[in-house]
Amino acid sequence: MFCWETLSPGIHVDVTLTCTTYLNIVADQVHPFMATVFPNGRGLFQYAPCHTAKIVQEWFEEHDKVFKVLIWPPNSPDLNPIEHLWDVLDKQVQSIEHPPRNLQDLKDLLLTSWCQIPQHTFRGYYMYIETSRPRQEGDKARLLTPLFSVVPKKPYGNVANTPSYCFTLYYHMYGKHIGTLNVYLRQKSQTGEDSLVWTLSGSQGDHWKQARVNIHPTSSFQMILEGIRGSGIEGDIAIDDVAIEEGECRDPPPNSNLRSLAPSAAKHIWKLCITLLLVLGGQRR
Repeated sequence: MFCWETLSPGIHVDVTLTCTTYLNIVADQVHPFMATVFPNGRGLFQYAPCHTAKIVQEWFEEHDKVFKVLIWPPNSPDLNPIEHLWDVLDKQVQSIEHPPRNLQDLKDLLLTSWCQIPQHTFRGYYMYIETSRPRQEGDKARLLTPLFSVVPKKPYGNVANTPSYCFTLYYHMYGKHIGTLNVYLRQKSQTGEDSLVWTLSGSQGDHWKQARVNIHPTSSFQMILEGIRGSGIEGDIAIDDVAIEEGECRDPPPNSNLRSLAPSAAKHIWKLCITLLLVLGGQRR
């Protein structure tokens, strides 16, 4: 469980999750956590429809002064941000050099990895395009970053060597009407159209995924993120954790449609605070 303020402790369940077991977790873990984080009783608790047994509903009715229950769709990327944390947790476990050898090792690893999830992962905002009517197929939404300078390597004149930057973002593209997500490079010295450096179309599964692409600007530059509506309303595209780092991308994700060249170092220069020029929707986690 998590909220804007903090993560709750990880809870390991050794038995089958019945309505009685679920209610014990809610009473022993969720209730004190919500009462501590939301002492004014303004907390909202989300639980899936599969946990709506009569004894569970009655318990929530008895404790409605502590927090309100808000039933959200269980499979929506916009209304179920816990899926993002499951994805982060899975990546942390998969990255371990020495895999767990037994169930106890796996349990310890999961609980440790849960506590190590960085705060910015669940505290903040993500952006998404809203594809409901009156939006039509082909409608576009664009986000433009601030303008970044390419610092010359010589005291005077042009940049000595073309610098490399790694542009990264997380995206969620799930639904039968998913359109296209594009990333463009716009350079101050460039005339004509912006350069398309990354593109992806269609449903990519109900998970957040990372894209990384190498860019090589020769003058001051901006990155442009463009979402294009697909053929229907089940096509929201979301982005999160956008960043630029000096140097070539390390270990680019497979099948990420990278289009770039590369060389060089690695120094973090920017964590995106997006300058919003045009967007169809924004959502707080």
